[in-house]
Amino acid sequence: SHPDYSRPVLRCPSSLPGRRSRRRFAHRIAALAIVLAVITVPACSSSNSRHHLTVALASSLEPTFAEIARDFERTHPDVTVALEPGSSTALAARVADGASFAVFASADTARVEALGSALSGPATVFATNRLAIAVRPGNPQRVHGLADLARLRVVALCDPSAPCGKYAAAALDAAGTTVPESHVTRAPDAAATLRAVTRGDADAAVVYVTDVRGAGEQATAVAIASEQNQVAHYGIAVLDRASDPELAREFLDAVQIGRAHV
Repeated sequence: SHPDYSRPVLRCPSSLPGRRSRRRFAHRIAALAIVLAVITVPACSSSNSRHHLTVALASSLEPTFAEIARDFERTHPDVTVALEPGSSTALAARVADGASFAVFASADTARVEALGSALSGPATVFATNRLAIAVRPGNPQRVHGLADLARLRVVALCDPSAPCGKYAAAALDAAGTTVPESHVTRAPDAAATLRAVTRGDADAAVVYVTDVRGAGEQATAVAIASEQNQVAHYGIAVLDRASDPELAREFLDAVQIGRAHV
């Protein structure tokens, strides 16, 4: 018959260790425990000493803030900065609902100021931006201004509730141009609106100058006449739910110093 490997085989030692052997074994175990404690405790302390700073920001700010965050982490080795880009409108709603962001940077100051008691300090204007028309590389539809958007098959615009949507509506109104709603595709923020062009889903988009510049060879920028263009004032503030308000203010100061690059 074959052996049954499903049952453990118990083997008894021929002789039990003596009292002196057991004492030496106990001493070795105790020494090993001390060594492990010495190795493990500093590792835990080191991990717990890191500070995390979460920054909510308008999607059009992501390239600039990524650079600022890298510089901030370089000068603060114990800090990790997490960026959460998105629609200013959606992020403001999350802040109002109690999201634990430390800093909020919006594509307009009104969105920040409206948060009221959720702020730990006043909203500050730290940068400005302007609009541009993003078209496919080489401008195959020969778009030269806002008036040309009325004849295109698909035009990408931000959601009307988003800052970039309000700026675009004001610019089109100033140009006396109406784009049929049936020819409009909408996105929640400037970054998503621009992607409609870079992915070939739209002929043109009205976004920020910095968005088109950041797209590189994936899109071509068409200037909007100065009398029709709109100036976006970006606002920033430290939030009341920041776990380390002083550190959050230091990051805000770093943004203020680097605002010339936005």
